Order: sequence, then C-alpha cells, then structure tokens
Amino acid sequence: MKFNPSLLLFLSFACWIYPLKAGFAAGQRPLVTESAVTLPAGTLEIELGVDFLRNQSFPFPTSATRFNRDLWEIPVIGLHLGVDKRTEVQFDYELLYLNEPNPGVGKKFGSGDLKVFTKIQILEDTDSHPAVGLRFGTKLPNADDTARLGTNETDFLSSLLVTKFYQGVTFHANTGLGILGNPFHAAQQDDVLLLGFASILPVTPTLHFIMEIAGQTLSSKRNNVTSMRLGLQYQTGEVQWDLGGSVRLTNQAADWEVLGGLTWRIRLWGR
Repeated sequence: MKFNPSLLLFLSFACWIYPLKAGFAAGQRPLVTESAVTLPAGTLEIELGVDFLRNQSFPFPTSATRFNRDLWEIPVIGLHLGVDKRTEVQFDYELLYLNEPNPGVGKKFGSGDLKVFTKIQILEDTDSHPAVGLRFGTKLPNADDTARLGTNETDFLSSLLVTKFYQGVTFHANTGLGILGNPFHAAQQDDVLLLGFASILPVTPTLHFIMEIAGQTLSSKRNNVTSMRLGLQYQTGEVQWDLGGSVRLTNQAADWEVLGGLTWRIRLWGR
C-alpha cells in the first residue's frame, strides 16, 4: 500500500495555521516520535495498549526468512517516570502473539523485549528556540529468537529530540542512531538512522488529532522500517485514550497497523 507523503506536508501546514489552544498535555501514545519535554518530577505515566501489525518483517530479512507475519502486541505496557526536573526514565514491554506460516513457527505466544531508556531535557521551549532533549537506551534480548518473537540481541538507540509548541499545536522531530545486533551472524551489526516527525493538533479541548512519519533508514541489512501514522487522543480526567493506524512507506515495515490504548498519569511526589 503506497501513500503520498505530500498529504502529511499539507496537514502539517494546516496545523501551523490552525490557532486552537490545547486543553491538556498530550502523552506519547499512539506516537513513536518522542517529545523533548520530560515528565514533571514525581510524575508516573502508565501506558497500556494493544497493537496489531499485518505482514511485519522479521529483522534482517532475506528471501529465505521473509514470511507473511501477523503480530499482536497484547498487552503493550509502559512505565515512564519523571525523576527530576529534566530527567525521565522509561520502561516499555510487551507480550507477543505471532502467526507466521513458517515451518516450525506457526502460532507462538511469548515475551517481547524490555526497552530501557533515559530522556534528558536540555532546553525548554521559548520564543527564541524549541525544546531540545536527548534520549538513549537499549532493547534487551528477552524475546525468544527460536520462536521468531525477537532477535535475542541487545540493540542500542540514541536520538536528539526537538519539540515546538505553536498556538496550541505541538511539533516533534527526532533523529539519531540505532545499532542493531544481527541474530544470523555473530559479531555483526546494522547501523541505522532513526527519524521521526509528528504533529499534534487540538480539535477540541479534550480531543487531539495526531500525524506522524517515523522509522529507521540507511540500513545496509534491509532494516528500513518507516511508516506513516494517523490517530486520535481523547482526555477523560487523568486518563488519555488513544486510537491510531499506520501504513508502510518502506517494504520492511508492516503493510498496515492498528493500535489503541490508554495513558494514566499519577502524581507520586512533588507539587
């Protein structure tokens, strides 16, 4: 399925000229692109969700290893904590249900990978410059590679984060480096460029529309995974609900994806 990225440029332009004022501080879901703004100190965000990916390639695909793989992430769990004014720690994990017509694979259910990240905010958003931050961390090898649920490799990822607020509209941009371990060749890796561009548009004081292009590129091992995502965020009290979908922009990404969930923000300490 092909999508013309010029539509995203048009929608982004529409966001710039749409002067609504945001009614709540939007969380991350269903975006992949990260905000440069960290959570307030003592604030915990709990994320719960479900994600379905149609025809998701296994990393480092070849003609012998590429099969039509339908993947459920159920549930997706995230714990994000603001530890001080400019530092946030993130823990993300999922359980996986895989349906792959590969001899010896078939239908599998098991652990996904635990992802551990630290985000540091360097600059706040002002009239003269956007908010700037850094995010770095690892994907741990928790998923079973023999069941094709993961690579059983430790990946390292780091990104420069930029966020700008303009007349109630939020813009995020990320770029960075991913170092992916190769499960098929010892002591071999794939260095990829991480990219993300997203806009969050307030439609009403409690409803946001989101759009995004995000993924990884410049892979030397066929790990170019980039998609376009559209979605909604809806705020009810302390809980933000989300719903989204994506289509692939590169061959290694899932043909399409649907996801939904919630984010619950809790104040543990501080004012």
